[in-house]
Amino acid sequence: IDTVGSIDLKQFVFKNREEEQISLGVIAQDLIKALDAQGLDYKDYEVIGENDDRYFMVYDQFLVARCAYLEDKVSKLEERIARLEEIMEGDNK
Repeated sequence: IDTVGSIDLKQFVFKNREEEQISLGVIAQDLIKALDAQGLDYKDYEVIGENDDRYFMVYDQFLVARCAYLEDKVSKLEERIARLEEIMEGDNK
């Protein structure tokens, strides 16, 4: 889940399309590299699909993992805030 959280969102234009619309999302190859750097095989996860030697994101799976990452991050930040508030209360007594 941390690997999914480390991936930057990008703007890009798909090659080989008639319309050059700007897309927003994740580059599948970036996620493959990030997983590989962690010693993980992208084929073990349903986050990346493959079709005719082309990679694509399976966004429903990616977004679930990204939400879990963000929920964990928010929870940790809330814990830190609570500890800081306790310290601040102690200093004000």
